[in-house]
Amino acid sequence: MPSPSATPLCPAPLFGANVSAYNVFLLGREGANYTFDMTSGDVEGRLATNGSLRAISFGVGSRIVPCNASVASVIVAGENSTINFQGGVQCGTLVAENSADIISLPGFANGRPLLGSVQNITGVNFTAEADQLNATANALCAAADSSVAATVSAWREISFAGSANATQAFSVNASDINVASSATFNFPNASAVQSVVVTIVGDDNVTFTNFGINNGGVPGAYITYVVCSAEQVTVRGFGLQGNLLAFNSSVIVENGQIV
Repeated sequence: MPSPSATPLCPAPLFGANVSAYNVFLLGREGANYTFDMTSGDVEGRLATNGSLRAISFGVGSRIVPCNASVASVIVAGENSTINFQGGVQCGTLVAENSADIISLPGFANGRPLLGSVQNITGVNFTAEADQLNATANALCAAADSSVAATVSAWREISFAGSANATQAFSVNASDINVASSATFNFPNASAVQSVVVTIVGDDNVTFTNFGINNGGVPGAYITYVVCSAEQVTVRGFGLQGNLLAFNSSVIVENGQIV
C-alpha cells in the first residue's frame, strides 16, 4: 500500500492531523483476531492499528522522508494486543501498550520498540479519532442524495462528470462498482480541483477488481472514496489511487494497492 510521499496529502477538511499522518489507520472491530493481518507486502509510510497486528514478510516506512528514528511509524494500540511482525521497519519506532503480547518483532533500521501508553507517547486517541471519522462518514453519506450521481453505460462504464468547483462530490452504487468495466472522472479544469469525494452507497459488499479508474488529471491523494454501508471492502488485483474511508467495513487487500 504505497504512498506517493511521506507528506500527508489527504484533503484536510476530511481527516485530522493524526489520521492524515498515517497511510493506514485502522480502528479495530470487537472480536477480530487481528485488526491488521497482511502477508508479503508493505506500507511505505506509517501504520496505526487499534488492535492486534500480524504482518509476515512485510515492511513499513520505506518512504518516510526525512527519516526520524523517533517517529512512531507503527502503532499497535489496545490492551493485550498481539504483535506478530516478521519483517522490517525502515524508519522509526513501533509503539505498543505495556500489556502487548509480543510473538515476534521486526528488524529496525534505525528505531526500536517502545512500550507504554500509546496515547501519551504518540498523542493518538483512537476513541476520539473514531468519533470524528464516524461523524465525517455519516455527514458525507447523508449528503449523497445531493451529490452528482455517476452514470453507468450498458457496457458497465462508470462516468463521474465534474464541474469547475474546487470541491467535487459524487455518488455511485456499490453494485455498479462490483461489475464495472472502467471508471472515469471528467473535470473542466483538473488543476483547480482540491478535493473529490465519492460516496459508495447500497448494502452490497464492495469489490474493486478487474477494471481501472482514470482520475481525470486529479492526484489520487485528493480523491476519497467513502463506503457508507458495506460490511466488507475488497481490493483484489487492483490499484486504487485515492483515499479510502470505510468506517463500518472490514478491508481485505489481495495482491492490490491503495496508492
